[in-house]
Amino acid sequence: MTVNDWKTTRGTIRSASDGGPDGGCSKADAVDGLESVHGLVDIWKSSACQLDSPIQDLIWSKAALETISAGDQLRIFVHREPDGSFAIAPLTHSPESPRLLNMLGVRRLGEPMDFLYTDASALAGLANKLCREGCAIALERVFADSPVIAALTQAFKGRGWVHLVPQGACPYIPLDEGWLEPEQRFNAGRRSDFRRARRRAEALGTVTFEIHAPTPSQLDPLLAEAFRVEGLGWKGIRGTSLQRDEPLGEFYRHYARMACEQGILRIGFMRIAGTAVATQIAAEHGGRFWLLKVGYDESYASCSAGHLLMLHTLRYAAERGCLSYEFLGYAESWTNVWTPLKRDCVEVRVYPFNRSGLTNFLPRLKQSILRRSRPIRRRAARFIDRRLPERVRQAYIAGPKLEDAIAACHKFSGQGIASTVGYWNEADEDSRSVTDAYLATVTAVSAEGLDSYVSVKAPTVAFSFALMTEVVEQAREANVGIHFDSLGPEAADATFEMISSAVQRFPRIGCTLPGRWRRSLDDAQRAVELGLNVRVVKGQWKDPDAPDIDLRQGYLAVIDRLAGGAQHVAVATHDAWLVREALRRLQAAGTSCELELLYGLPTAAARAVAREMGVGVRLYVPYGEAYLPYALSQAVRKPHIVAWILRDTVVRALRRVLGRDEF
Repeated sequence: MTVNDWKTTRGTIRSASDGGPDGGCSKADAVDGLESVHGLVDIWKSSACQLDSPIQDLIWSKAALETISAGDQLRIFVHREPDGSFAIAPLTHSPESPRLLNMLGVRRLGEPMDFLYTDASALAGLANKLCREGCAIALERVFADSPVIAALTQAFKGRGWVHLVPQGACPYIPLDEGWLEPEQRFNAGRRSDFRRARRRAEALGTVTFEIHAPTPSQLDPLLAEAFRVEGLGWKGIRGTSLQRDEPLGEFYRHYARMACEQGILRIGFMRIAGTAVATQIAAEHGGRFWLLKVGYDESYASCSAGHLLMLHTLRYAAERGCLSYEFLGYAESWTNVWTPLKRDCVEVRVYPFNRSGLTNFLPRLKQSILRRSRPIRRRAARFIDRRLPERVRQAYIAGPKLEDAIAACHKFSGQGIASTVGYWNEADEDSRSVTDAYLATVTAVSAEGLDSYVSVKAPTVAFSFALMTEVVEQAREANVGIHFDSLGPEAADATFEMISSAVQRFPRIGCTLPGRWRRSLDDAQRAVELGLNVRVVKGQWKDPDAPDIDLRQGYLAVIDRLAGGAQHVAVATHDAWLVREALRRLQAAGTSCELELLYGLPTAAARAVAREMGVGVRLYVPYGEAYLPYALSQAVRKPHIVAWILRDTVVRALRRVLGRDEF
């Protein structure tokens, strides 16, 4: 199907000669597809309107509308000037929010998109008509220097509020003849890394590179192979690859077919002994090379296949005379290897001074208040960390640094208490930094000779097998146990895939099972089969499929599934009744067990039960700047924690007076 084959389904698009209001505002209120009526397709396709980005090409919008945005209602606004200049705004709204207009496809795809326009006058006319429409507008990701921002600000002056929110920037590389030899653009250390990676790849077989500009008849097998390779990395495990995310995969299939027809699609591969180990899906458009999707086979991570293919496509783009190499997406640690340059992006929110504007503004206001409260809580936590007497503070928060956690572990070790050390990362911390923190923790635990293991979280390293392998290999060499914490239910499958890989390298691997998840019963059996150490918790996140599971009953159901089969079980709860019942069931089945408690919460009642039953105690000691606001927020959300702190402070003071100050 070509672009001109699009047929009218529901609704119409009115242009100036159709007698639309104001002589040129085109509007479609209920449309399933773009219409090829009255020259709209010709306008969009005209060379005068084509901008550099393929995201603004008609075929990108068509693919989005037929796949990921199929449930949305299309509303295209078109404005023509008497001299023939024009501007187009391809917008949609969901059935649930008919008075909030969004840019077509951006919410799901995330790539920066803009209006199409021939000049400032036409753009201003379009902005004025959007103002008269009276709807709130959300342009989720627009380049920060876009003239659309100024046009909307001027149009809504006195009639609404235009709010800008910074979004992730897009990396790019300006190309010149120097990029014909891309390796020479890097320092000696990086060039050495490239050569080493190439040697490792060549040791496995003949290395070849391909860049295809396929015809429609050649596309299907190439695209299938690209999808397969892209799914062999962390995206496949996490469920976000083109193979596993069906709507996203269908979008790229639709787009690739039409891009083939235009001759702009590029599919690249690096092969070792004929096997594809890295891939790129890209578009050559507007004199620039646009990188749309990348992927590589994690089993070839030591060869840096993705980087070697990047060198090849950089050289290709330079040979083609492209002006720049555009990464699209967001700046990440891996893109920083290639360029420090970024195109800033913003989200543009327009709230007209009417009911529609107010209705859409209030939820955003609530989110803003919650977001702004986080740094306030963080500062308050740091104030507590610095101002409270050290003896009181250290009873509840080990501290933000690794050495703080290690010092706490030594203190407990002197009392015969084992420990767990867990790094709490900041939400925006990159996966490389988190991996380095895990490596440092393993090293410290080993060097200090502590009876400790290290807790890690698979999502914090973006489910990268390569990064987690670094941690597991170092733990194996140091003989320090690694334990995978649980986060939300959506991360459980990907986490277990990583655990299955890790336990093949090093047997001292553990996992956490929340009692409030229905799936934990099956996961418990999986843990038994893998020979994992298991920590059972009540769980912070509800099971979306069974939100009303009784916490105690769910917890004991998991314990029963593990009893008699698991290698070792840590009963992780401060609920004294539950501690007794769980330990009783495990001991009756002859299963090795211990009590594990979170540092900072009252422990006396649970420890008394463990002592009575002859069971060892372990403390989970978190560290990191991110844990301080979490600890404070727990006290705010659970006022009884404040009462515990006050009670324990008084008890500690009395014990100190009586010379019995101990944990």
